[in-house]
Amino acid sequence: MVKRKTRRTGSNVYNRLIKQGLTLTENGVVNSKTQEDPFLFFERHHDYDPKILKARMMFSFFKKRKRFNTQLGTSYAIKHDIYENLFGEHITNGELIFAALLTDLDIKRIDNGPNVYFNIESTLRGFEWNIDLLFNKHRGV
Repeated sequence: MVKRKTRRTGSNVYNRLIKQGLTLTENGVVNSKTQEDPFLFFERHHDYDPKILKARMMFSFFKKRKRFNTQLGTSYAIKHDIYENLFGEHITNGELIFAALLTDLDIKRIDNGPNVYFNIESTLRGFEWNIDLLFNKHRGV
């Protein structure tokens, strides 16, 4: 029997986070027990929102890896250094994390804060250059 991959939707991501005791806000991940309404973010954001679709497209260029990439930066750094430079518009940390989860990436919460690491490579598929080299001008290098 062939196992079919299910399409990731907001409710799939919500259930995946709740199992970890987490949920999303605009700022990023938080403990689901501290939120009055852990589903509120998912009522406001959908997997077909234009920003979410752009972020999913961006994540599709990264190679997935088994380990979390702490060298590439946090979700907050990726939001500023890559997404906002690439598309020229603001996205919240929560929206970026939501897009990554919809793209079937894993997250690792950093010190009980709102930011996460992703399990992606620092190089992009089909490109020989490194993300750090591309955006080093924004980091003061």
